[in-house]
Amino acid sequence: MPDRLSSTKIIFIALLFVAGAVIPFSPVKYVVEPASFTLACHTPIFIAMFISPLAALTVAAGTTLGFVIGDFPAVIILRAASHGIFALLGAWYLQYQPGILASFFRAQLFSLVIGIIHAWCEVTVVCFFYMDDNTSGAFTSVPSILLLVGLCGLAHSMIDFALALAALKLLAASKKLAPIFVAGKSPE
Repeated sequence: MPDRLSSTKIIFIALLFVAGAVIPFSPVKYVVEPASFTLACHTPIFIAMFISPLAALTVAAGTTLGFVIGDFPAVIILRAASHGIFALLGAWYLQYQPGILASFFRAQLFSLVIGIIHAWCEVTVVCFFYMDDNTSGAFTSVPSILLLVGLCGLAHSMIDFALALAALKLLAASKKLAPIFVAGKSPE
């Protein structure tokens, strides 16, 4: 039976959408072109992944919208748009394997795999902007893009996943909210 969207789930997804849309305006960020790191910017997307693929795509669209509204450069907007890929893949996998979130080791392995997909998508976007004959600068070579956007992005992704997992544990403790998360559903 398909999962119905309860009013609680719709409201919670809307709150995550708004949180994702305002995070680009956070003063807690670090920019070293072509990379940028905003504390917890992926956390709403990860929490949405714990709900459903539709929730994950919706919240990823919200973060992208925040960067569009903030008039950020195209490279940053497209990096945000690429989050829909890892969010959809991760949420889809969690629909079939929600138990991985209950195991610390398996959750960390999942975070690593999703983080690699996440970083690969962002590196791909950045390469389109910085790997042509017209770019110059210390951070526009393949090794620097792999380090700054790839490796640092992977670490950033895994930190935000850990924050989202901690939030999931708190949120799923509520009998009202637990059913909206894949890990909070009882086996059928």
